[in-house]
Amino acid sequence: MDFTAHIRESDGMEQSVTEHCRNVAALAESYGESVGLGKLARLQGIFHDAGKLNRDFYAYIHGDSRFHRGEIDHCYAGAKYLCAFSDRHFPDQEMPYRTSRLIARTILSHHGLHDWLTESGDDYFRIRNAKVERYEEIEPNLDAMLAEMGYSEASLKALLEDASEEFAAVYRRIKELRSENRKAFDAGNKAEKQNRRTEFTFYLGMLERLLQSILMDADCVDTADFMNDCQTEKHYDAAQVWERMELAMQRKLDGFSGRTDAISRQRQDISRRCAEFAAHPVGICRLIVPTGGGKTLSSLRFAIRYAMRPENGIEKIVYTAPFMSILEQNSQDFREISGAENFLEHHSNVVFDDSEEGEEELRKYELRTEKWDVPVLATTQVQFLQALFDGKNTSVRRMHRLCRAVLLIDEVQSVPLKCTYLFNLAMNFLSRICGCAVVLCSATQPLLEKQKYPILLDAQESMTGDYHEDFSVFQRTKLEYLTDSYDNAQAANFCWEQFKVHRSVLMVVNTRKTAADLYRRLKERVEDGEENVHLIHLSTNMCPAHRENAIREMRKYLQDGESVICVTTQLIEAGVDISFGCVVRSKAGLSNAAQAAGRCNRHGEMRKICPVYLMKLTEENIDRLKEIVSAQYVTSAVWDSLCMQQKEKETDLLSVETLSQYFQKLYQENQKELSFPQSENDQDLLKLLSTDSKRAELGKGNRSKYDKFSLQAFATAGKAFHVIEDAGESVIVPYDEDAGQMIRDLNGDLEFGQMQKLLRSVQKYTVSVYAGDKRKLAEAGALCPLHCGALALEENFYDKTALGLLTEGQERPFLDL
Repeated sequence: MDFTAHIRESDGMEQSVTEHCRNVAALAESYGESVGLGKLARLQGIFHDAGKLNRDFYAYIHGDSRFHRGEIDHCYAGAKYLCAFSDRHFPDQEMPYRTSRLIARTILSHHGLHDWLTESGDDYFRIRNAKVERYEEIEPNLDAMLAEMGYSEASLKALLEDASEEFAAVYRRIKELRSENRKAFDAGNKAEKQNRRTEFTFYLGMLERLLQSILMDADCVDTADFMNDCQTEKHYDAAQVWERMELAMQRKLDGFSGRTDAISRQRQDISRRCAEFAAHPVGICRLIVPTGGGKTLSSLRFAIRYAMRPENGIEKIVYTAPFMSILEQNSQDFREISGAENFLEHHSNVVFDDSEEGEEELRKYELRTEKWDVPVLATTQVQFLQALFDGKNTSVRRMHRLCRAVLLIDEVQSVPLKCTYLFNLAMNFLSRICGCAVVLCSATQPLLEKQKYPILLDAQESMTGDYHEDFSVFQRTKLEYLTDSYDNAQAANFCWEQFKVHRSVLMVVNTRKTAADLYRRLKERVEDGEENVHLIHLSTNMCPAHRENAIREMRKYLQDGESVICVTTQLIEAGVDISFGCVVRSKAGLSNAAQAAGRCNRHGEMRKICPVYLMKLTEENIDRLKEIVSAQYVTSAVWDSLCMQQKEKETDLLSVETLSQYFQKLYQENQKELSFPQSENDQDLLKLLSTDSKRAELGKGNRSKYDKFSLQAFATAGKAFHVIEDAGESVIVPYDEDAGQMIRDLNGDLEFGQMQKLLRSVQKYTVSVYAGDKRKLAEAGALCPLHCGALALEENFYDKTALGLLTEGQERPFLDL
């Protein structure tokens, strides 16, 4: 009997289980080969859908109503068969045992991650592997499928031997990686011994996730290709891509060659040093460049040169940024240099027009974002970290696409404190096991290498060598620490006085409420006075389209030499290429102050040292912003330390040395936060992704000696992982005529495909609303439920001129829905 894996809806064509498993095995092997996991990956593909080799599944796939989706467990049979085969041919041999169990776990999980220990400490793998339903029927059918695929018992045994050798090789590399970390610590210390065990099991868990990613992606690709009767796997000649990018980069740099001012010359020198550094083998290094020093192009120049060297085996360049403003701005350069056909910009703000060509481009874009199968990728820090830790299948399947890549991690200091240990260990795994070159880019480098679970920097860690001269040349500002505290009225007065001196002032605060209040106070000053000044407000109470327009106008005013005051939250703090004569920063971390300072006298155009003020605002409520509360405390502690040493006047508060002191203190004060703690129990994500010690203790003695490292709670950790705290619920706002029309369309009768496309396009007109504000808006009748399930805001609750969302309405007409 020929068993069916899939039936194509368009023409009723059937794909057999044998054909599907053969295709997935070949795809998975091609994915795994680049990192020495090809045979392991092939075995995954061969056995992953063996549970479909029975009459019940055949009846289900052909529409028999006795069976429902998910009712037939088709994942366990291939895992069970492989384990039995291994034990029969390699009794009591460690590596075949571990190899077969590793592959079996990925097969069991190819439709979703699992915890390998139950809450009571029972071995979930054993529970699944002990199942027998339909197995008597499946086993001989699986034998027949293997024969049809050309596998005899001897050739299958040889394949498992090869896979075991691959596993043994990567296992040794992981042990060496653990030993490399251990050199910095006292190996005889009991606590340190436990730390190294946690580290070791975490790396083994990352290996399992990597193989899981390979299998999930291969399975999804072959299934989608069959169902859509197409071939979507994108192949490209990497060497040709890098050569063309090198030529494009040179053309770009030639455009700057005529600039002879000191800052331009220093940027050119930084770029040259980055290009020359590509001659070194790189695992994890730092690119320490002053704000405004051109690190984006310099890092890309290094990445291209490094990828061009065949011995490095680089197949991809990946750029990540923490804020959309940075990503969108820098993606323009990446697209120009790589070519649109080789580049993917993956984030939620990418939209396409309503034409047929736009619809086709949207379909292609969505496919690429699922697969990340392009030579050059730019994505958010959130998406990048989700590929490594999030539990959703869409995130897991992207992980293997990070292998053999130059990873440019921009503004690395913005990695959340809670992600520190996970980030460090993942970067170690990617660099040492997956063939990546990791570049940590920032003017304010955190001391990740000095933590309990350190990142493993190369011996030659600085890409630009001695960077002190760079910072000296780029000295355009001086940070002034204001020892007095200010209420909002006093802060507005201070900004106004600074404006009268400098004619352009940027005020960066920590909360949306403070930004709105200061804007209103300064607006009174502008309206009462005779000053001709453009007053601008920026915050996430404004939809992305509104913010983009405001930033565009502000840039033009500044470039034309007009007077500007901007009050903003930290959304503008990094990456946005603007320059003010003075910056006032509400107290946060010194790293925040350094980023804000990068918006002051950015290109040295003021021809003097310009002031950046760090100010304590007494009315700013940051009780729920724990990282900012901690950063404020540490900033004060560093200042107090300098005062005690009588160095506060002679020390540059934004120097690399002072910032290192700040980060050292920040990590010391937040030790419990660095492992991604969970408030509802005594676990943290680091434990869940390594030893799962709490559950392991409950089931102690109930496992094979070879299974003691296979305890990870992947599903629980994946559900708990979130880079950003709950951002609230998205509400569509009527910012302009296009937004209003989209709201009306979404409230009409739409086909599913039309609705999905419209919901994507309308994202640039959304604002996140927290529970308290949502309640106020609902009580005021400001929220309109649409037929599609989304919420729209009544027009009189959105200030299109400046503030954006208002919890108290204005005299404006309601939406005509």
